[in-house]
Amino acid sequence: MAVFRMADSNDPTMATIRSQRILEFVFFPGVVLHELSHAVIYWIYDIDYRIRWSFWDPGVGHSHVVPHRLPPAQAAILTSLAPFVLLVPAVLITVALETVGGLGFPFGRLLFLVLFVQGIGCIQLATPSKSDVTSTLVALGRFEGRQAWLATTAVTALRFTLLVLWIGVTISYVSGGGLRLPSIEWAWLAGVVFLFAVFGSVTDREEGSFVRSRVDLRSRYATSLWRKDDDEAAERHILRAIDTVQDYELDEPDPFAIYAGFLLESWETDAAEWFCRLALEIDPDCALAHVNYTAVLARREEFGAAEAHCERALELAVDEEINGANYAAVAHVNYAEILRERGRYDEAERHCQRALEFDPEHPVAHANYADVLVERGDLANAESRIERAMTLGPELPAVRIAYAGFFAERGDDAAADRQFRRAIDLEPDCVPAREEYAAFLEERGRVEAATRYAPSTERDGTAPENPYEGSGTE
Repeated sequence: MAVFRMADSNDPTMATIRSQRILEFVFFPGVVLHELSHAVIYWIYDIDYRIRWSFWDPGVGHSHVVPHRLPPAQAAILTSLAPFVLLVPAVLITVALETVGGLGFPFGRLLFLVLFVQGIGCIQLATPSKSDVTSTLVALGRFEGRQAWLATTAVTALRFTLLVLWIGVTISYVSGGGLRLPSIEWAWLAGVVFLFAVFGSVTDREEGSFVRSRVDLRSRYATSLWRKDDDEAAERHILRAIDTVQDYELDEPDPFAIYAGFLLESWETDAAEWFCRLALEIDPDCALAHVNYTAVLARREEFGAAEAHCERALELAVDEEINGANYAAVAHVNYAEILRERGRYDEAERHCQRALEFDPEHPVAHANYADVLVERGDLANAESRIERAMTLGPELPAVRIAYAGFFAERGDDAAADRQFRRAIDLEPDCVPAREEYAAFLEERGRVEAATRYAPSTERDGTAPENPYEGSGTE
């Protein structure tokens, strides 16, 4: 049994996602330039990345750039500011509109309309997205909900203000007034639009939104700390987020589901189960909770129930933003392992392939794919997969376990033994590593050593008790 993975938070709304895809199709050039502006910053800071487009991948809620490691605070700030470069193509479109306006009907009118729409797209995308703002606040360690609200409100108001100013400049230029600053009338109109946008944000603000924003920011920050292997700080922050949810009686499942993932990584499976159940009580459609509950059930070898939760997770999973970029990949990785355990190798291979479509550099997806190929006796292709997994995640027990299984199948017991021991050294409480190593030793007649490594798997089948004790902070 390989190590089942946890996922990061993602909460898509399908109606919003559909409208987002339509807008991205209409404003295709602006979307491309917006994401490339982010990619340039990651390139400058030597951060590997990949770009996911909603145009041809139905699993992507909206286009975004996914860094392979968390950017530093300075890079996060520059990433938020980078979209302002789209003001340049917006001005160029204004200049082009004056030329196109002189062309004959109907071609000239049609081209004018297309360019005008693309100009609107460039202006609308020349400001940071809400995700950009949130990522910057998280990188800076800022959790105050009012700050997040003020930042997103200012960006929204600025977006509409720039649109009004651009329309004013464009009308003036096309009418023969030359390329100059907006007239006083357009400036006043832009100011009114700015105030109305701010007023609209104030009136639309839901009760408790500041607190919810604080919970979201702290949860994201905890996840970022966990990725940096700062487990103690990550646990402290996620517990404070949970404290806030309970103090204000919010219906926010994500902090509980995220903490369940942390507990899974430290092999506190009973506690992880409790938090998964609590998250699903709050929101039965919490995709993150379904993914992590899948891992819990798979560890219990309750594969039928695990498969049902995994299918539900995949129904809900949409790769919508940077924090959820590996989300569907994790669901497919877990599903592939469940199917492999049940001997359904063709289906398992398809889910491995799908996981790698979402994240080509997911080490456990490569390791699981290698496991499936080993089961089929295809050692040549399994070797290339496991070597890739070792390159991407040499410190992951799941990868070492898969490598050990490959060597064992090839008949190199000494190499398999080394890999099993390395997996246990990396994570002494890793149950699959101990189970598979014990089975490996027992098959070779080393019964005493197998007994020493075999984990205790006793459980009475009752629901776990409440393990929550709070963060211990005020």
